[in-house]
Amino acid sequence: MKIAFRHKIAATLFAGAAFASLAIAQTVPDNGAVPAAGLNLPQTLATFGKVDPNLRKPTAVVDGEIITGTAVDQRLALIILANDGKVPDEEKERLRLQVHRNLIDEALQIQEAKANKIDVSRDEVNQSYARVAQNFKRSPTELDGYLRQNGSSSRSIKRQIEGEMAWSRLLQRNVNPRINVSDEEVNAVMARLNAAK
Repeated sequence: MKIAFRHKIAATLFAGAAFASLAIAQTVPDNGAVPAAGLNLPQTLATFGKVDPNLRKPTAVVDGEIITGTAVDQRLALIILANDGKVPDEEKERLRLQVHRNLIDEALQIQEAKANKIDVSRDEVNQSYARVAQNFKRSPTELDGYLRQNGSSSRSIKRQIEGEMAWSRLLQRNVNPRINVSDEEVNAVMARLNAAK
């Protein structure tokens, strides 16, 4: 038992030493020299504020599911695209808040549907996405590129489709069977509407 334990310690130390030597071998000195990587970076670069392009912080966490600023930006781009790009700047901030709320609601709806064992398959989402592409007079692949060019993504639309399908199925299963409207109630509402004319 002690021999096996010693072998494990020796193996761990060896792996640690190998990892450390790899880390040292890959370290680039911070002396201002830029390795020749063919990137053609500008010599003068100005950033304002604390900018880290590799860091995207969550704007919300809904029961462990992260909603990023990218998701908000891409969904906002869809709305702007649907309005032919004619959205005033002051309206964009109001829309951004609404999109953020919608993404939170969407995450909750999908989670609730999954908790009730309602699943929306990838194939169903893709079929619905293909119909959306037809509305844009494009193939799904062409729509992918079009969305990317305009600051959005197919993932954003597909997520919205999944949310709508999941929530609709949950309502159909849990709410619709409990709705019982009699003919008399319908006739009474129709009579009130006709009288209001």
